[in-house]
Amino acid sequence: MPPDLASENKGPRTLAIVWSFNMVASLCVVGRIWSRLMKLHRLGLDDCLVLVSLVTSYTYLGFVIASIQAGSGRHAVVLAPDDLERVLFLTTVGFIPGILSFTIPKYAVVMLVSKLFNASRLQIWTIWSMAVLNTLLIIACIVVVWARCSSPSAMWTIGGNLDCWDQQISVAIGITAGVFSAVFDFYLAIYPGIVLWRMPINLKKKIVLSTALGFGILFNGKFDHLDEVRIYSKIPKATCLGFLEPWSN
Repeated sequence: MPPDLASENKGPRTLAIVWSFNMVASLCVVGRIWSRLMKLHRLGLDDCLVLVSLVTSYTYLGFVIASIQAGSGRHAVVLAPDDLERVLFLTTVGFIPGILSFTIPKYAVVMLVSKLFNASRLQIWTIWSMAVLNTLLIIACIVVVWARCSSPSAMWTIGGNLDCWDQQISVAIGITAGVFSAVFDFYLAIYPGIVLWRMPINLKKKIVLSTALGFGILFNGKFDHLDEVRIYSKIPKATCLGFLEPWSN
């Protein structure tokens, strides 16, 4: 391998991105919790869900840090077998809190939309159905990742005989879950704006509130973001090791 490729390391960039989003999320959560405590002197179920989501996000960050220290972000061929297996193990386990960190907050948004905008029964039924379906798809992703091989350890063990499902099954379910999650994010982002636009308030307030509540549209492509680096534990021509990076608002 050429020296420039052997020295290539995308781990620091990955870590910087994850830290940045966690810091922004932390500031938003702290602001939300402080505001609720000052005004209502208590926390609601939606606030608790946001806090749980933040915990899962930092748990995922811990796996990211540990994996990068083991060699994630570098080409697989330059890592010792033990280091490569450790990276694959940490990435596989970290997938669970990572994917939950952008699934749990959706329920907090659904609760907010249901209460704040006086949604009709049909609208509430639609939103909650989408939330449940999104969760089922995410659970399917987790199950497929861990049940794809006869032994879960096969996903991070180098060499040996593999008895696994066709990888395209995992890809298909992952794409389906990702697309649906993005569509659901988009729906939750534009719905408040549509409701506010119909309210009898002046145009300036409509624009400001609709923009603030629908801000998620601008980042819809980031919430279910895949870092460009991929992991292939069983393919000789493995590229740089990296992470699946699920993002959330």
